[in-house]
Amino acid sequence: MRPMDFLLRLLYVIEKSGEWAGWEPIVRMAERRRRVGRLPIEVGSADVEGVGSRAVFDGRCEALRQLSLIGWHIGMTLERDDNGEERLNGHLLTIRSLQTLPANSPFHNIFDPNNPVCADYASIRDAVLHRVRSGTSVVADQTVHQHNNAPRYNRLRELTTQQPPVWNCHTVSTIHRPPELFGRVIVLHGDQPDHQFEATIIISSCPDVATAHLWTTEPPVAGKEGAAKFPQ
Repeated sequence: MRPMDFLLRLLYVIEKSGEWAGWEPIVRMAERRRRVGRLPIEVGSADVEGVGSRAVFDGRCEALRQLSLIGWHIGMTLERDDNGEERLNGHLLTIRSLQTLPANSPFHNIFDPNNPVCADYASIRDAVLHRVRSGTSVVADQTVHQHNNAPRYNRLRELTTQQPPVWNCHTVSTIHRPPELFGRVIVLHGDQPDHQFEATIIISSCPDVATAHLWTTEPPVAGKEGAAKFPQ
């Protein structure tokens, strides 16, 4: 791509891409996992070409337009197949409109056309966040059955269904698989500029059982066990 063509296309993409603030914590988490070489992300001609034609770019919602520009920097490949359907890392993305959202979906009240419900996820960014955080060390895990420990089960169930923020954490990914399975990624640490590692808790719940897993990218301390192995 000639330099002037690159600049003109980049200008168009930036002007039409919308508000980017929602991607900042996701990009920072990708950096913690060394998916991003360095920040700020440097956009080149390959990135601009990767957004596709103007018709494809204009036909996408805001979140997909943005993802099409920075996707490979955070380990994501966004493509539109021959059937006109979007695929993320080869997997079909079912983008919901408010009209096609199931009647029993818990996402009606938070629906954002710029960042719409994606398959079972509350939004496109929720789906990306869920994928970006995979692949770290498990610090602790727990499985709770409702009939054995109802108070603890109810607390975990509440954490998967309440509206963010959760524990004052705003970087959250929510999933709902009908009829009653809820899942949630809560970023406890790692989404701010001064954070050096990431810690997330993954919770899932269904009508009779709930599970919780605490994950981190913090390097373990050799020879230590339990909490001492991950002191921060």
